[in-house]
Amino acid sequence: MKIELACIVLCLVCMQNFIFVDGQGAPSCDSDWTLYRPTRKCYKVFTERTSWNDANVKCQQLHATLATIHSVFENNFLTELAYDTSASDPWIGLINTNGGLSWVDGSAVDYQGSWWPQHPLSNGKNCALLIGDRTDNKEGWWFDQDCNTVGQAASAYFCMKNAGITKANVIEKKSSS
Repeated sequence: MKIELACIVLCLVCMQNFIFVDGQGAPSCDSDWTLYRPTRKCYKVFTERTSWNDANVKCQQLHATLATIHSVFENNFLTELAYDTSASDPWIGLINTNGGLSWVDGSAVDYQGSWWPQHPLSNGKNCALLIGDRTDNKEGWWFDQDCNTVGQAASAYFCMKNAGITKANVIEKKSSS
């Protein structure tokens, strides 16, 4: 009993004198990117209307990929981001190749969103966008589109990259003031 009490007191003393930082570090993004903590990813929506293929290349030039979505929560986060930036139906990184769905970053297609009725990537429309329009409660739906679409039918796009780490594996002594 005395040993347990001594350990508790020692732990409390340590906690008062040190700052403990998560072993994975604190995630951070460039100032014009938005952090989504659950994925430890940074996202940016580009409102420039372009084809999926061009958007994919532009993301790669930023050491990023078109955004992938693995949960309803991520889907909602990106829908809000699109809405907040007035982005028109941004491209996401989902593509239909050889009859199967895949994400551009190679991650598993473990969540397939809410497809707009009768629109699960078919009829030569092999790329997907996220409808960010709040009219008629359409936000958050996925819609298939021709990857080479340009002009007025082209869309904005999301880029995604890993968050930077501000500190990792750090135990700092608090300054005595």
